[in-house]
Amino acid sequence: MVDAVVSLAVDKLGDALIGKTILLLYVRSQVEELRDELRRMGCFLKDADAKQHQGDERVRNWVADIRGVAYDAEDIVDTFILNTDDAEDAVGTFVNVDDAAPKTGGVLNFIMRNALMVVNYFFWMVMSLIHIYKVGEKIQAIQSRLKVISDSRVTYGINDLPDNEASSSKANQMMQQQLRNYYPHVEDDDVIGLEKHVKTLLTELMKNDKRRCVVSIVGLGGLGKTTLAKKIYKHHTVISHFDCCARSSISQQLNLRDVLLEVIKKLMNPNDGELSMIKELCEGDLVEKLYNYLKDKKYFMVVDDLWSIEDWNALSPAFPNGKMGSKILITTRNKGVASQADPWSLSLEPQLLDDADSWKLLSKKTFPKNITDTYSYPA
Repeated sequence: MVDAVVSLAVDKLGDALIGKTILLLYVRSQVEELRDELRRMGCFLKDADAKQHQGDERVRNWVADIRGVAYDAEDIVDTFILNTDDAEDAVGTFVNVDDAAPKTGGVLNFIMRNALMVVNYFFWMVMSLIHIYKVGEKIQAIQSRLKVISDSRVTYGINDLPDNEASSSKANQMMQQQLRNYYPHVEDDDVIGLEKHVKTLLTELMKNDKRRCVVSIVGLGGLGKTTLAKKIYKHHTVISHFDCCARSSISQQLNLRDVLLEVIKKLMNPNDGELSMIKELCEGDLVEKLYNYLKDKKYFMVVDDLWSIEDWNALSPAFPNGKMGSKILITTRNKGVASQADPWSLSLEPQLLDDADSWKLLSKKTFPKNITDTYSYPA
């Protein structure tokens, strides 16, 4: 679907590119304009999609142009991140501080080391500014193409749909969930300020309770709930402690059938023939199949981004008590969900980072490693 392609491009522009905020002060407004224009164009895609299926060749070409722009916007993001990472890697090879600085101690060594660090930082900034300039040029070119495409929309009789805002919002939510699930192998090691929570959760999960326990991570968006849950899920202690493990992201709109199929595929690893038969099952049969698979096992499940107790009530029948010590870890923004899912188990609420940890995270995301290792938070 073309609207999904555009949604992905919008998300990438909004999250990945603007995530490098310090490096994009000069083109941030351009990035935001491009994101907003793509979002506006997405409002016309339903009508265009219907018209192209009616055999209108001009509309089919218009839709193809939109798809091309969306792909190019994604390429800008990927290229920028790649070039920025290359610039960071190059800093370490431009001037090696340990080799160039005097081996003797004292004031001279201190001055030389800091001077070389400044040279490295200057070199990194120059390379980054070159990349920023190139990004700005590419964004301008895409904006010009979008203007031409937008003007031609009227000629082709493509109209906005009044209910598109809701459908666009739903599409974005689905895309966010897909993005969470498409890249489970990507390590997110930015757990600054969360290390103590990792220890707390591991201690809780290793307990051999007689009942199935639901441990919760509760807090506003952006506090690191998903990052923390992923860290726990991939931890060697967890992997060796449980018979089987699986995770699924729910998001605001629960699709129970999709979640059940996802978990069953991860746990049972069915072949093509078995999978075809499983897909023919109704939701009730899928719940029963997962329940029967887990009932004799000590299992660990991660249910990420659970929004309502109704969603939990729909999912929980698939999770039996299992062997002694089975655990479920949920992340949610709603305290009520955590307390109703299991009022007797741990409900962890990560707090906002303090100034020192905020500085560490900002530095790690923004500056080359050899600079962040040298300078600490200014007291």
